[in-house]
Amino acid sequence: MHGELARIVREEADFAIVLARQISSEPVRSVHQCRKAIKRLRAIVRLGRAGSGKDWRAIDRKFRDAGRMLAETRDSHVLPRTATALTDDPASFPGRQDPRDTFVPGQDDVDCVVALLASAGADLEQHIGSGDWSIEMMRRAMEKTRRTTARRMDRFRVSGRPADAHSWRKGVQRYANQVRLMDSFLPEQESGRLDALDALASSLGHFHDLTVFRTALKAGRIRFDKKTRHRLLNKARASQRKLRQSALDAGTELFGDARGGSASSREAHV
Repeated sequence: MHGELARIVREEADFAIVLARQISSEPVRSVHQCRKAIKRLRAIVRLGRAGSGKDWRAIDRKFRDAGRMLAETRDSHVLPRTATALTDDPASFPGRQDPRDTFVPGQDDVDCVVALLASAGADLEQHIGSGDWSIEMMRRAMEKTRRTTARRMDRFRVSGRPADAHSWRKGVQRYANQVRLMDSFLPEQESGRLDALDALASSLGHFHDLTVFRTALKAGRIRFDKKTRHRLLNKARASQRKLRQSALDAGTELFGDARGGSASSREAHV
């Protein structure tokens, strides 16, 4: 199993590096796919934490830093897409951005991302070869991810804060990636939940996109007249309220009843 897991890590890291090197020519697609590969690699790192002491944290930080360096490109693509989704007449939108305006990292940043991915990938391969990566250990780590994600869901249920929604989304994505990986070793495991987990992560992703859009509107990064800005903010808030409720309903089905503080939960306003 160690050899197969190391092979998966090597292929995933190499794939992410190839995508990072394509960012200048295809920024939107390459960044999106590269960030997804990084999330899969970070999910694997977390599967080894139960039997690896604190060594996994340094590897995880490298992957995290590489992903963060691509976040601005991702968010710059979200803004025009979200604006288009919120208007009835996108062609007449005065603040609509051209997709070619997507922020593209400079070559130095791309080189840094590639170096981080290469270093973290090699470290993770070595870590797998020297650690106790048993199926039982990975099961325990995956259960820890599930419990942590359930707590994040409960936190968002109480607070309604965008930051808590984003934290919960990351947990859902990590858990889904771990379930998907474990399913390749144990096909009888929770593969039936993958579609529901992916759908939940997608809903929370839309919630986050609306948060990015609202922040950009308030900061004047996308310019509209006052009336249009007010209308868009209201539409974004209404969409988030619907997404919040549907996500919590789906999350309760997937992760069980609310834990910790549920008795005092209150309806939060986005």
